Amino acid sequence: MKRTMLCLFLAAPLSIALPGTSFATEEPPKDPAPGSLVGRVLVLANVPPAAGTCSVDLTGTGLKATCLSDGRFEVKSVPPGTYELHVKVNGLPERVVNVVQDAAENIGDVIVGTPGAVAGKVILTKSASDDDYDRAVVGVPEQGIYVQLGVGGQYLLTGLAPGTRTVVLWVPKRAVQSWTVTVANGGLTSGFDLPRVGLGDTVPVITKP
Repeated sequence: MKRTMLCLFLAAPLSIALPGTSFATEEPPKDPAPGSLVGRVLVLANVPPAAGTCSVDLTGTGLKATCLSDGRFEVKSVPPGTYELHVKVNGLPERVVNVVQDAAENIGDVIVGTPGAVAGKVILTKSASDDDYDRAVVGVPEQGIYVQLGVGGQYLLTGLAPGTRTVVLWVPKRAVQSWTVTVANGGLTSGFDLPRVGLGDTVPVITKP
């Protein structure tokens, strides 16, 4: 009889729970939520694209965004993963950047464009002295690039961001004048001669760039 009861006890399932042990079923991890890709597009290192000329999109997703006036963009509702970001600025070659979205990804600055240059000469009025040539300055304030005129009023501005830029001329005791020029991507815009500078009103003292 004792042998029969022992066999029955051994055959019964063991269901004793240890203190502090839980048998609750763990839920599988949830997929990360979609997030945003945030960045900024710059032409060279410091010039945002002109308003309305810049956009970005992610390959194969249909997701895109337009750059703001300072070059910043945000592509929303991007599922986690690795993508090709296509950066498009009017008049410049498209750039493709590999990016990773992990719910809140700031990809920083995306630089586009190749530096260009503008060359020409400034012809001052007949009354201009050699000192006027020596002290005259041509530059692109937007980028902080300036040069003094060379022999015969020649000048060469290099390292310019491609696109439409404003070239400004400072001549002592003459009105400050400016012109727009289209800087070629990675090329030289030559023969950009500035017209004769009239004697205009004496301008306030301008700190030499």
